[in-house]
Amino acid sequence: MAWPMASLENLSDFYSNLKEENWPIQRVSDHGLSQGIYIKDPDGNGIEVYYKTPREEWRRQDNLFMSGDRPQDNFPGQWEADLEPDGVAAAQSR
Repeated sequence: MAWPMASLENLSDFYSNLKEENWPIQRVSDHGLSQGIYIKDPDGNGIEVYYKTPREEWRRQDNLFMSGDRPQDNFPGQWEADLEPDGVAAAQSR
């Protein structure tokens, strides 16, 4: 399940609340155009809470995910200690 947040500030507030409650964070990923926080609910179901940059703010529109110049580091914030490389980006850097 994935829940979108309306702003990066909302995502940051959500992250702060998780930390305050000592809720286990599985990972935080910068996907280039979105930032996702991955957690599990009490039953062990995976949840992603994310913010996606509005399309009109993308620096290019054509085949963005098929190119090696995907935007990175668009989401600086308090989660940097939990940030893990995105799977696609990590595979390209090998």
